[in-house]
Amino acid sequence: MDSWSNLIYRVLKLPVHQDIAVSKSAILSPLEEGFIESIGDFKGQVADFRRPMPDGRSIHVREFKKHFLVHWDFRDPSLDPLGHLVQDAPHILGLLSLAALVVLGLAVEFGGEK
Repeated sequence: MDSWSNLIYRVLKLPVHQDIAVSKSAILSPLEEGFIESIGDFKGQVADFRRPMPDGRSIHVREFKKHFLVHWDFRDPSLDPLGHLVQDAPHILGLLSLAALVVLGLAVEFGGEK
């Protein structure tokens, strides 16, 4: 059985966001090893887990039916939500900006006339 320490060591040597696949039968549950439940872009997973690293990076685990996909992010969203959006999920930041512009536009359009 693999250890999360060993897996994290290997993941951190890879480029950011590059996944390592691990069979669920080959490693303990992330919850048993100090990971916390989280969210992430939906890619068919049943759950997401994260573990902040001392340098601000984050280990992100996506749980699927028979395996985990594990990668690291530049910023942990629980410690630096804006940094995570900017560096790790800019597409979400773009969608939030677009939504804010739409709401602002609607407020100006319908709030200006009395």
